[in-house]
Amino acid sequence: MLAVSRMSKRYGSVSVLDGVDLCLDGGSITAVLGPSGAGKSTLLRCLAFVDPPTDGRIHVDGRAYEFPSPRTQPPSPWPDVVLVFSEPLLWSHLTLRENVDLVARYNRVQSIAVDLDDLWNTLELRRAQDLLPHIASSGMRQRAALIRALAAGPKYLLCDELTSALDVESISRIIGELRRHRARGGSVLLVTHSIALCRAVADRVCFLDRGRLLFSGPVDEVATSRVPRLVEFLDAAASYGAGW
Repeated sequence: MLAVSRMSKRYGSVSVLDGVDLCLDGGSITAVLGPSGAGKSTLLRCLAFVDPPTDGRIHVDGRAYEFPSPRTQPPSPWPDVVLVFSEPLLWSHLTLRENVDLVARYNRVQSIAVDLDDLWNTLELRRAQDLLPHIASSGMRQRAALIRALAAGPKYLLCDELTSALDVESISRIIGELRRHRARGGSVLLVTHSIALCRAVADRVCFLDRGRLLFSGPVDEVATSRVPRLVEFLDAAASYGAGW
């Protein structure tokens, strides 16, 4: 279980996350909705220890991490917790295949094993494996970043706007991979602006606004929520045909 208690993040006097409580159980997909600037990406970065929280506590399968950090902390939660950034951060001097293979070789003991050959085929990147990132399209880079993340064998896969550069067929394949990760016992925390994607893949939904978690519950309770800010957000989406 990945659990967060009273997690906050500040940059100087600016509060980006304010007392967030969150829990991810095994075998689940949770989508995080919210307006731009709500703190969604910061939430993922804190959970992945890319940008550690200012205050609070994170539990990862029995390991407790306190913030501000004491002198001693358990080892980093990677590769149990892996983040796929919205802008894929691939090593520019390595091909897509080498990016993936480097992680796969480094992490010899995987929490959740995957078939990399199957992933290359399923995500239609087999013929692009030997491209350098700057030659590959943005959609190719996003799919390769997902394969690289899964090669680490994470229990908790954090995805920031994973489908933003993808066409509908590629999105369908990505959804299939997220569901397979869930079926293997893994969990996914997915930040997205797409209500359609949220409805298609999520078991639970969190709504974040101005750094505060205002709603967390099963996907089928979103439409009937009486949280004013969430209702306002969904009404705005409905006004241009993207409603719940």
